[in-house]
Amino acid sequence: MEKRFLLGVGCQKGGTTWLHDYISQHPNGDFGFQKEYHIFDVLFTDSGDSVLERRRTRALEELQNRDSLINSPNGFKVFKLFDFYSNIDSYFDYFWTLANRNPDVHLTGDITPAYAGLSTETFAMIRAKLVERDLVPRVVFLMRDPVERCISMFRMRMRITRGAIDWNEEEEKEAVRASYTKDTCVRRTQYDQTMISLEQVFKPEEIFYGFYEELFEEKTIRDLTGFLGVEYRAPDFKKQVNVSRTEHELGEEIRREIFDFYRDTYDFIGGRFGADRVKRLWKSYRHFDGLQAAE
Repeated sequence: MEKRFLLGVGCQKGGTTWLHDYISQHPNGDFGFQKEYHIFDVLFTDSGDSVLERRRTRALEELQNRDSLINSPNGFKVFKLFDFYSNIDSYFDYFWTLANRNPDVHLTGDITPAYAGLSTETFAMIRAKLVERDLVPRVVFLMRDPVERCISMFRMRMRITRGAIDWNEEEEKEAVRASYTKDTCVRRTQYDQTMISLEQVFKPEEIFYGFYEELFEEKTIRDLTGFLGVEYRAPDFKKQVNVSRTEHELGEEIRREIFDFYRDTYDFIGGRFGADRVKRLWKSYRHFDGLQAAE
């Protein structure tokens, strides 16, 4: 049986953690020691240098504590990642091993939403390295209403960096306003650019496009498991992971700002998958496009 590699390229806050939890527990899958390996965004994007330096510092700290290095699985993870950074072939060889050491396993992969911002050249390198090892590429790109994705991403980051600190609605609104135009957010939200890059490299049958708003449905998971070449198993659709909520609605003004900023993305996705369908799924598109038409 062919061995498949799932390259999950996003979107962030689009259900990728739920998907990893589901697919990594499948008896035909082995995804290694973590969900997001963050190899290609660190090595091949402008923001990667600072991340690499932080991880280098962390590795040096691990070296200072021999007991931690020996007894903790964290030591293995830190230095395995540095092995991948130092020699990219080690990354691909690692996943080849995961796919081939157990005859029941025929799916492995790396689901890192930051890969949505990779260049065509990097995608081409990834595909070539997989094919060299007889690993069949399977790209999964899940998309979510850009307005909701941007707000959810901000709230997740605040939960991680600020913990339980309570923001009032005006503070949150201004912080969201400052974040949705930043490069890290733009690369993860311009789905049209990701799709254009992917389609210059991967064959149509190697790419699965899905919507977060349809992810928690049996049909979607049946289609996805078929695409990945594994048996369908009923998931727990009620399970929630990485939920980012506050009591604030933020209001229409800031939501419309985000919609206007990503208008080209809404129209591209509507043109590709059908405007009626996308408007049904994405309330921001349905609402604000309707307002503009009325104006």
